[in-house]
This record gives sequence, structure tokens and C-alpha cells, in this order.
Amino acid sequence: MQEMGQEAVSEGEKTEAERKGFGVEGGMTERKSLYELCTKMLVTRLRELSNLEGFDVEVTNQDGESVNPRTLGFMRYDFDLPANGQITVSEWKASRFRRYFPLLDCKVLFANGNEASGFTMIRTVRASYEAGE
Repeated sequence: MQEMGQEAVSEGEKTEAERKGFGVEGGMTERKSLYELCTKMLVTRLRELSNLEGFDVEVTNQDGESVNPRTLGFMRYDFDLPANGQITVSEWKASRFRRYFPLLDCKVLFANGNEASGFTMIRTVRASYEAGE
């Protein structure tokens, strides 16, 4: 039974979490489960990006301020192969990150947590993780 102000949602409009049975109408336990599932999905998305590309990123808004991707949602990073190591960080952001996240930006991080400049080659960033810097 629908409460006043709630609209029926078609199967196509349901979130992945709702399709997996984590609805929010059942109370706090289900809401907590939905939050935990979404958090795991977002962390997984960032980890997928990092695992594929070989480096970590910090998600930012277009002003360079850190953004918690949990508050915005984070689409799947849908590439099968890592970017060519011969491109720069700026080229990677333009051709790969902004392709999926046009309203966001990111900082590409060396293994020590420092931000790589836009002129840094992707292979240099990856090498920092391989060397364990």
C-alpha cells in the first residue's frame, strides 16, 4: 500500500539496491542495509578504477575541493583495459575520467599520496605504486 506522496516506481526506475531487495519502506534495518550496500558499491567502483588503472584517485568537484562520492553516486568505470601509459594525467582525465563523470574532477595520486601534475605521464604514476613509494 502506498502512503500519500509516494509514487509507484517501475522496475526500470528502481535502483540496483532496490532490485536486490534492499527497499527503504521497511524501517531502519532495511535503510541501514541500503546505505551499507550503496557504500560498498561506491567503494567497489573506486577500487575497480584503481585496480584497472594502477593508481588511486581522489574525487573532487570542479573547484578542486574533495567530494565524498557516497553523497553523489558514482557510476561504473566501464573500461576493459588500462589507459596507455604514454598519455599524461591531463589527457587521462579528459579521455577517461570525465567521460563517465563530467560534473566531477579528480586528483591522480602517486603511491605516497601526493598529487600528480597534469603533465606527468601515467606510466610514471603507475611506477610509483610498483616501486612501493
